[in-house]
Amino acid sequence: MSARQIYLSWLPSTDNSGGAVSYSVFRDGALVTTVATTSFIDQPSSTGTYTYTLKAMDVSGNKSVLSSAVRGYAVN
Repeated sequence: MSARQIYLSWLPSTDNSGGAVSYSVFRDGALVTTVATTSFIDQPSSTGTYTYTLKAMDVSGNKSVLSSAVRGYAVN
């Protein structure tokens, strides 16, 4: 397992169709992964500061606006 890990978690997104079914996780503006849970452990390849945002998608395929950004720090 990598020594560089950034743990992300968030509250579930809700809407009038029952809430989100997936979340797209972006690191520095680039898509890292899409998950069906409200957490993700990122393992960037190098140390440094990273900016993360999310976009939720509901069962109908509707996507949310991009979330507010948070910063994560990866160290050895």
